[in-house]
Amino acid sequence: MEMYAVIAICILASLGLYALMRRNHDKDSVSPVQTYREHPAPLDDGIVGSVRIVPAEESQPREPVHHSAPEKKAVVDDTELLVIYVASSNNGPFMGYELMQSLMAQGLQAGPMNIVHRYDEEGRIIFSVASAAGAGTIDLTNMGDFATPGLCLFIYPKKSVRPRYAFNEMVDCAMQIADELDGQVLDQNREPWTLAFEHSKRQVLPVYQPEAAEAKV
Repeated sequence: MEMYAVIAICILASLGLYALMRRNHDKDSVSPVQTYREHPAPLDDGIVGSVRIVPAEESQPREPVHHSAPEKKAVVDDTELLVIYVASSNNGPFMGYELMQSLMAQGLQAGPMNIVHRYDEEGRIIFSVASAAGAGTIDLTNMGDFATPGLCLFIYPKKSVRPRYAFNEMVDCAMQIADELDGQVLDQNREPWTLAFEHSKRQVLPVYQPEAAEAKV
């Protein structure tokens, strides 16, 4: 499975969440939306800002470094991903052990790329969950100081054996985590989740893809 794209996806997600917070903060009024359930108050700049992981060596003054060539940026085709976001509310970011307990209660386990996954009975990944900030990593063995403004749940529908089942499991997981941690479920456009959006996505997913059963996960 081409999972290395998730790192760049989740970095972009953190910027997207920040943009969403700015947009909600600037709006004087919000039009009613048919949502899956009532959502917490919009994200606010004063509660959670953009997050960047700074290595220890960067905290010390140093001489400027001149590069001979510009740094290459990852180009990600997110059309192959189906994404759900769970954004933290005005109560603050999702924190360490409370987040860990919620993830583990949903049957999520540590796996490739230092993020968490739910596996089927054959050991294949059903869907994955990453942090929507920094590099996207979630280290279940070191959650004491961990905090994130949101989570990114995703699947690769074309490479899933049971895409519709995977989608249903991912939606249920996102709703459960949002309920437990007072979060807000957003669609892949970072808009409030609606039944209409959920139905439209589910209808285009096949129930079973036998050709994916032999694919390496």
